[in-house]
Amino acid sequence: MNKLEKLLEQPFDKYMEACWNHVREKALIDPITAIVYAVMLSNPAAMESAWARRYWFHKNGAYNNE
Repeated sequence: MNKLEKLLEQPFDKYMEACWNHVREKALIDPITAIVYAVMLSNPAAMESAWARRYWFHKNGAYNNE
């Protein structure tokens, strides 16, 4: 199970918190991510909606290959 799969198994609020923590940690060590992070902070709802959509699709089986 990869890091994203582990995150997706958490409750929604923990998943969203982990997403922000991951980006914040990456921004501290990567200058390109730091720029993207600054843009994300100017409109956090846009990024959170993408994360929420990914979570919803996962929970509803949209990514199953069965």
